[in-house]
Amino acid sequence: VSSVTEYYSDGTWTQRGSQFGTLGNFGYSLDVDYRSEPGFAQNTDLERLSLYAKAKWQVTPDDSLFLQLNYNRYDNGDT
Repeated sequence: VSSVTEYYSDGTWTQRGSQFGTLGNFGYSLDVDYRSEPGFAQNTDLERLSLYAKAKWQVTPDDSLFLQLNYNRYDNGDT
């Protein structure tokens, strides 16, 4: 597990986190990345959220199954 939070003097802040591991023939990772910026004028703020999930299953010594999911959301002002 890892996590990092950063705050900047302009009011911007970020948060990143990660979790990964294995269980028998199954491996996974989960990641999150969030950023918030207040903007420099009215309606110029920004908010971003990204989520990532990966999984791998070793079915046989020669065959594996891999799954990757990504989610991204962006919200910002209209100027």
